[in-house]
Amino acid sequence: MFCTTFRIAAAGILAASAVAAKDRTELSASGFTIWAPSAISCKSPPEFTLEGPAVVLFSDDRKAVVDLVARMAGGLGKSCPDIDALTVKGSFRGIDFSFDVTRDRDWRLDPATPAPKSADTPVAAVTEPAVAPQPVAAKTAPAKTAEAAAPAKPAEPVVPERPKVAPGLSFEQFTPLFGSVASVRGHFALGNDRIWQRVLAARAYAERPQMLNDDQMAMALVEQMLTPAEHQQLMGPYAGKHLSQLSVFERRDLANRIRTQLKPGLDQRRQTGPIKVYHSVPVQLGEYSFETGAFPLNASGLRNHPGAQWNAVSLRNAFDSIVLPSELKTSVEQARQLDAYLRSRNDTRLYMAVFAEIDPELPPSIKQSYGNSRPGMHTQLVQIALFADQGLSQVLYDFTPVLKARQQQADKAALYLGQPISGGEDFVRAVNAINGNEAAAKALADAYALGQPNPDARRAEAFAALGETKGPRMMSFRGTLRIGTYDPVRKVMPLQGLNAQYQQFDALQLGFNMRNTFFPNLTELKMTPAEAAQFTQAAQNNGNFEFRLSAEMVAGNFQNVNQNYLELIATHRPVRIQVFSGRNGEAAAERTILLDAELPSADAAVPSLIDALRLDK
Repeated sequence: MFCTTFRIAAAGILAASAVAAKDRTELSASGFTIWAPSAISCKSPPEFTLEGPAVVLFSDDRKAVVDLVARMAGGLGKSCPDIDALTVKGSFRGIDFSFDVTRDRDWRLDPATPAPKSADTPVAAVTEPAVAPQPVAAKTAPAKTAEAAAPAKPAEPVVPERPKVAPGLSFEQFTPLFGSVASVRGHFALGNDRIWQRVLAARAYAERPQMLNDDQMAMALVEQMLTPAEHQQLMGPYAGKHLSQLSVFERRDLANRIRTQLKPGLDQRRQTGPIKVYHSVPVQLGEYSFETGAFPLNASGLRNHPGAQWNAVSLRNAFDSIVLPSELKTSVEQARQLDAYLRSRNDTRLYMAVFAEIDPELPPSIKQSYGNSRPGMHTQLVQIALFADQGLSQVLYDFTPVLKARQQQADKAALYLGQPISGGEDFVRAVNAINGNEAAAKALADAYALGQPNPDARRAEAFAALGETKGPRMMSFRGTLRIGTYDPVRKVMPLQGLNAQYQQFDALQLGFNMRNTFFPNLTELKMTPAEAAQFTQAAQNNGNFEFRLSAEMVAGNFQNVNQNYLELIATHRPVRIQVFSGRNGEAAAERTILLDAELPSADAAVPSLIDALRLDK
């Protein structure tokens, strides 16, 4: 059989943004990359691989990725006129997905289907023939009958869109300007030394270049992004002096030089993109258990890694979402040989190491934070393994495939737990949006300026920290709740002591209080008997459950109580809740999602149960 093989030309379908590697051709735009093998056959078309934040596929605004897929598929379609359909696949945070695009639809996905508004409506509804194919999770379970179907689960949480940042230097390109960082197979040792502080400063500048407008921040930034010789040349006669020793005029002169003369050079030193890191700790195997067929081990030290910090930006808790092994399973004969090997070398220490890719988020305020929210740390596990040597050259056992299923669950829990919690600035913007004015923002600025020596400057500072004066009405809370006794007839779990918490102002030292009302009131949650059993079992270890709550602000107002204090009064409609096992603040890898449910939009009349009063057998 004659088979035509060709290579996609980068100058054609991929245009200027495409990069042709030795073994693949790829096209990138808006944070996504789609690729296929360079050598492909029209008789056996390849599957395209899509990389990037795939949750966008399930949102209403996915034009960028739709255009990218259409460009790639359209190029192949022109070269292979007999191909009528192509498959695109990928994986994001442990969740696999795939979907098809067809020639008769110009290789495009139709607009996203709106998410259901009720937990009673299945998310993955049966697809009618006329509906375009949508991205679906790989290996979908067989459909169940309506009577036996499990309660519908809400769609995946939408990851807040991060600011678009022009590509800068990679970690490998940036660090040689200032020194070296220990590495193993292309992964760099996490540290809290000066180089990592410089990395954090360069990443902060890449995402928030406006920090140069603040004299103090501009001075602190160049101290990290310039080499010692360059910094000394900038400071001139002020070299060796602390910023506090300079007059306000001297600081302004230096900051103006930075903004006018050094900005082009600083722009060339921005550091962006994920960073491949590793961390290792020595471990000792416990005594082999013939009952469990395993050596017990404790790898918790992996979470106590060095964490650099620059102002409010840090690299702490990078591995909180990584599942750690607690035992090494072996056969009796393998255990005997391993024990003999360790004794023969007179050193029973082994080394547990984690290799991962991290992409930390910035806090709302780089300069200082008065709230207590912790910015997210996007961590993607590459490998977790036990090594025989400190240099991590000889793998004794690779736990990565063994822990894969648990790691996928942990990644999902980390995604939920890492969602930002609404704070003072968010509530003020939402109140303004509801009332169609800027009164709450002005009240905020007035409270911040009241009794201060320069009130106009304080008001300007407040408005600058607030940014946009109006914003989304969907608020995010966290908190704790307790449960009552499950009602097996109505299939609801009563809630007791629900405490919804919020953040203070992130960038303003201002007293703040919220008087929140939820309607309908959260007094119970619908759940299956199986879910209720999980709750009851988890309650034996920890009576309080941590939750995340999304609620739409439907009414709001404000009042100034006294100097440097603002109070907001708001009513919210609960939309979605996630409840977690484990203790509040515990590492995400140790948590599980007990419930993820859409909440009813209003109190519904319940028909009489007298005829249906029957406990399930």
